[in-house]
Amino acid sequence: MMGSSMNADPAPCAGASYNRRGFVSVASGCLLCGLVTPSARAGTDRPIDVGTLKDYPKDEISEKYIQNDIFVIRHKGKLFAATAICPHQRGYLLRDPKKPTRIICASHNWRFDAEGAITSGPEGKDLERFAISVNDKGRVLVDTSRSFQRPNWDDKASFVPFP
Repeated sequence: MMGSSMNADPAPCAGASYNRRGFVSVASGCLLCGLVTPSARAGTDRPIDVGTLKDYPKDEISEKYIQNDIFVIRHKGKLFAATAICPHQRGYLLRDPKKPTRIICASHNWRFDAEGAITSGPEGKDLERFAISVNDKGRVLVDTSRSFQRPNWDDKASFVPFP
């Protein structure tokens, strides 16, 4: 008698019925889908138009192009684009709501300064930057197919000098 109640299908929910094994299977699949972190940035084979220099009137970390997995950052006389994907486990990065001049990892709380240098967390990588330029029409373009690690952040293709 006790065993028969354990194997009975539960009452249908929204037109479907699941036994315990089916429910656990579906729930596990949903949970795994929610835990997946991105395996690569949302790169593109064409440069991303991020506006004009006038769109960046002050030093700040802009999340306007976060859907392209990039931050556009104006800092100390330079405009550059940095990845919005953590180099540790590929988690999403965000501008820190408590300190908007800092970037944090949503997955494990690593912190990066406005330049993309790691400031908190186990030894790890700094953020990569992408090639950035201003075309003849005054549009700022980010090329995610070309990236720069910290030793090359002074490369003239990795930033636009800000007047």
